[in-house]
Amino acid sequence: MSGTQNFRDELFAGLKLLAADAFPKLCTNCGATYGALSDFISGTSPVGDGSGLASQEVADDACQVALARQCRCGAEMLEYLDDRRRCHDVASKRRDLFDRLLQLLTEGGMASCVAKTELLKIMRGKKVRS
Repeated sequence: MSGTQNFRDELFAGLKLLAADAFPKLCTNCGATYGALSDFISGTSPVGDGSGLASQEVADDACQVALARQCRCGAEMLEYLDDRRRCHDVASKRRDLFDRLLQLLTEGGMASCVAKTELLKIMRGKKVRS
């Protein structure tokens, strides 16, 4: 297998891991299922007039971001978006994976700031540059 194919395989596997943490998400009111963060955002509505994002303090002075959305049935749903800087083992592995993917992209010729922005989009279920 070529170096380019190894690069693509490692990059693709890592991107899938970053994007897959919290889904599928199920509405306990109507049973609607959202397979990915992008499905959750496109298949629900914002709660109120704002973005639905709120920062919450959790143990050890860490912050967690909550995304409040309204299911099509009207039920309010929350998704907690972990801060990858947390210190537990899973976050440490995610941080290492993020750093490795950032390295792969920059070694492949992408500017570091662009690579970081695109990886963060993937983690948040947003559309990335093509």
